[in-house]
Amino acid sequence: MSARDLRQPQPFDWQTALEQRDGQASHPSVVIYRATTVTTPGDVLQPSTRSLFTQAFGANQDARTFGRFEYATLMAPGETEKELMVVVKRGAGVSYAEKKGSPYLSIGDIRKDRRGETWKKIKAKNDAYNRMEDSDITPFTDDGIADAYSHVDEYTWPSLRSWDE
Repeated sequence: MSARDLRQPQPFDWQTALEQRDGQASHPSVVIYRATTVTTPGDVLQPSTRSLFTQAFGANQDARTFGRFEYATLMAPGETEKELMVVVKRGAGVSYAEKKGSPYLSIGDIRKDRRGETWKKIKAKNDAYNRMEDSDITPFTDDGIADAYSHVDEYTWPSLRSWDE
């Protein structure tokens, strides 16, 4: 697993990535807010019911060990329901277009699979697919077996601990 793939404390890691990409002088920013209540959906949108959220390395943690365990602050009872809002502002005067040879396009660039199609055409096809009735779609896993669940809590999630495999 490369260092780029390791989960790191936020928003510091995203902030660092933006500064490397856009240049520190352009003043990009990443801020995370977390709702202080769970009473109403959208609480995180109100300044009076949110606070700044940051993560940090815990005791005996570093860049290689941080992502191996749950972040206790988020996973404690009564905490998982609280909304998060991430506000990202790209650097001033920065060209946002991906350049040829960009490291951010090396894997999974949708344009490679949709050569000659505009974003408008890609979106229209995806919207049409999303409007299909559920009975027309059979979700399959990688081994060809149809998934048999109707709610996310019924799904057995695979281990995220790939470094042990």
